[in-house]
Parts: sequence; structure tokens; C-alpha cells
Amino acid sequence: MLALTLGAAVFESPDHLEPIRTLKGPLRIYLRNQDDAGQSIDAATLQLTERILSESVVIWSGETLGVAEMARGMATRERMTGWLTVKWRRSDDRDRCGRSTVGVDGGYMEFNLSPACNCGTPGPYPRLIRHELGHAMGYYHTDSALDVMYGQPITADSCDLLPSDRERRHARLAYGAPR
Repeated sequence: MLALTLGAAVFESPDHLEPIRTLKGPLRIYLRNQDDAGQSIDAATLQLTERILSESVVIWSGETLGVAEMARGMATRERMTGWLTVKWRRSDDRDRCGRSTVGVDGGYMEFNLSPACNCGTPGPYPRLIRHELGHAMGYYHTDSALDVMYGQPITADSCDLLPSDRERRHARLAYGAPR
């Protein structure tokens, strides 16, 4: 088993009932093109991340939202309405390959570019990108290894996993309901 861990969300799970927090859209995504130490992020990593995010917003929103704008730069758009910021860091902390705010307008996703977190490919692996986007769009961890939102170590054959049928059903319920 490949010991990759999908990082815990900022709010792993609430200790009491809370309303479901979903994002309003369409989304605008800001990809920082430097990590937390000011080192440039390679073009292939930025392109892969953009592609996976664009495809996955549609799935996680129950096919109700898309990406209206994708921007890159050295700053951040955290706490700016309508934006989701992608940040990068390099750390040997293999217990935290990614983290995200949960359902926060103006929130962020952060990916660890350590080789311990890449599933054998450069940059974050597709399932990790989908997983952290799931948190950003309001979802918590699940109890099934067949789900992208499963919050335990995964096997190498799960590195490019798409959201399961049950996750897609829940996305249609969460994002299809009147707000």
C-alpha cells in the first residue's frame, strides 16, 4: 500500500450539527505560481492542477457550476468573494499532502510538493486535487476507500480516482437544492 495521506481539512469534522456550506458560483480560481518560499511552480504542475480543478468543479457541484475564471500570480485572493486560492508548500510532512478550508467563499487549497506526496508523478496527484477541492466546496471525509473524500492512506491504484457514484449523488443534492 502506498502511504499517501490526504491532508486533514482545516475543520476535519464538526463536533455538532452545522448547515451544509456550499459555494456559490461560478467559481474563480487563483493559482499562486510560487510556493511559500518564493520558488516557482513548474508549468506542468500548474496546467495539471488547472485541468483537474476545471473538470472537478462540475462534478462536485452536481453539474451546476463551472470555473468562470482561472488566474495565476504571486499574490493571493484569499478572503476575496468568489475566489478560491491554490497555494503550494514544500515539506517532508507526509501526513499533510494537502489541506483546505471547508465551504468558505474566499477560501483556499494548499498542496505539498514534496516527493512523498506526489504518487509517482510531478506535482500533486489528481485524486489529491479533487479531494481538496471537495473540502473547499463543502464536503468532509467519508468512510469508504472507494470515495475521493476518503480521509485515510490510499493505495497507488487510487491516485487518479474520480468521485464515486454516491459522492456524485450527494453533490447533486447539496448543490441542486435551492439556496
